[in-house]
Amino acid sequence: MSNEKVSSIYTTLAEYLEIPVSELKESTSLENELLLDSTELICIIAALEKTMNIDLQNVPFEDWVVINDIVKAVEQQVKEVM
Repeated sequence: MSNEKVSSIYTTLAEYLEIPVSELKESTSLENELLLDSTELICIIAALEKTMNIDLQNVPFEDWVVINDIVKAVEQQVKEVM
């Protein structure tokens, strides 16, 4: 996936969380460090769908542990569309 798309994911997360992008790393824990619950992950999915113009409704977000899991899920969806 292009750096531009990865950057877009990080920017969307940072905007949703209202924190600087620099605080996000691929190993940042969604639950323990960012304190995200399943409801917030659904909101993030909606934001990513809108920002990146992709469909993530069938993505098993319950398996997401770190930010890199989100990047991988988006990357998989982008590949399926192509």
